[in-house]
Amino acid sequence: MNIILDTEQCNRIADALANLQQSQSFSDPNLQARDHQIQNQIHLIENFFRRLSTMVENNENRLIFNQDIYVGSHTGLTVNTNSSGSIPSLLKGKALGAKANLAYTGMLVGSAKSIGPFFGQAGISAIEGNISGKASFRVLKDKKLYPELNLQAQGNAHIAAASVMGGVNLGMVQTSIRTAAEVGAVYGHATAVLAPEKQVLSAQVGAAAVRGECVLAIELANIKVTIGISGSLGSVEAGVHYSNEPGSWEIGTNAALFAGGGLRIRVDY
Repeated sequence: MNIILDTEQCNRIADALANLQQSQSFSDPNLQARDHQIQNQIHLIENFFRRLSTMVENNENRLIFNQDIYVGSHTGLTVNTNSSGSIPSLLKGKALGAKANLAYTGMLVGSAKSIGPFFGQAGISAIEGNISGKASFRVLKDKKLYPELNLQAQGNAHIAAASVMGGVNLGMVQTSIRTAAEVGAVYGHATAVLAPEKQVLSAQVGAAAVRGECVLAIELANIKVTIGISGSLGSVEAGVHYSNEPGSWEIGTNAALFAGGGLRIRVDY
């Protein structure tokens, strides 16, 4: 079962709840205390929807750079675009956003079959490329001036790829497993987030046959330090990452030629 959350709808609900927060003055202390309790509960619900929206957007931002190996569903060129928001909504604290995806598949052989609750599919493709991007801009946040620009782009291509997927659908419960591999792959991604309290700059380009990472976390009092060491074989890649957000900062770099490694350090406080 898939759940789709509309972050704009979450923000609209939060704004509506914020408009309800208008404390009244009562001569009866009991009524005054009850009004104060109701206002606090409305504020908590408003914060819930705002946090939910932020969590979904942050998760989406991470997923754009962790997509599965792409195996097309049909040959030829596919272009998908989507935009949201408007100038009036921008002045009300909403975000203007746009997404685009361009994919090309030169050759495809695949099949799908289901027997009762069991299903499966397999595909082999060749000469493929995929480019996706996302951009958003916000002027206000929580009714305060908070300009924020978020830019993300990703691209990858390969000579050939194959995937096999199977599972079982029992109505309320569905389980599936997917494996995929690609040959002659190249990739690249970049992100930039610029806001008064947050700056993120990251870029990565290259190709790798095998990649892995080992992470060590050390926590002392309220400070947590995470150190990640990555390695690769059969690769040519380079990348850099820097982020400074409330409560944490992170920096990392990596480079490889046939065999190489990288170092990432993150501090949460």
